[in-house]
Amino acid sequence: MRVRGGVSFIAAALCAAAASGQAPCPCPPATPPPPPLWSGEVGVSYIATSGNTSTSSFGGNFGLAWKPDPWALEAKFAFLRSESEHVVTAEAYDGSLTAARSLTPRLDIYGGSEYHRNVFAGIDYRINATAGAGYKVLDGPVTFLRPEVGFGYEKRKLADVGTDSYPVGRAGLKFVWKFLAGGEFANETSFTDDLNETDNWVFRNKATVSAKLTNVFLLRLGWAIEYNNLPAPGFKKTDTVTSAAIVAKF
Repeated sequence: MRVRGGVSFIAAALCAAAASGQAPCPCPPATPPPPPLWSGEVGVSYIATSGNTSTSSFGGNFGLAWKPDPWALEAKFAFLRSESEHVVTAEAYDGSLTAARSLTPRLDIYGGSEYHRNVFAGIDYRINATAGAGYKVLDGPVTFLRPEVGFGYEKRKLADVGTDSYPVGRAGLKFVWKFLAGGEFANETSFTDDLNETDNWVFRNKATVSAKLTNVFLLRLGWAIEYNNLPAPGFKKTDTVTSAAIVAKF
């Protein structure tokens, strides 16, 4: 009996040792945390010269996003003002409000409104409201690509022309590339066309490169272009803006 019991004890010990030596079962990858419910940013840029010439340029932007899944609401505002010899030479304002709802992880529907004012380009105001759908072609941690298309209505007032309104078709494209830790390239493009008079179209593109300075602040360089195919009489079709700003994210 003692021999048999000893053999049983040794066998049990060997089995336990073998089991403890086996590699543990592989664990599933950890689920990434959800994006923050609220996020935003505030940016400021300023350039001044004095002496033989006196010029100054001041700009800023503000953005706020609220994303209670499956919804996403975003508000943006930006302005630019320049003076030369104490005379205002440029003044522009942009604002937008967008609401989107995801139907699938990649497909969403959206509705939004945009406001634009640039007196020195002959635009007293241009405001539209559109609705449509977008699709995330790329939605990874490094690259993001989302085209969208929609339809709506636009109203504008041009210098020495008056007010008109018309239905519009709109297409947009957003691309983001996070090429380094803290480095990001972003590009947003939009094309809006008057459905009553197709020669009346506007193309807008803004490209930015951002570099992280701290956990809160970053440096952002930007270049934007607006091409208005039918501008107000006496004004050019193309306007560009080159900018450098310090941005605080929250």
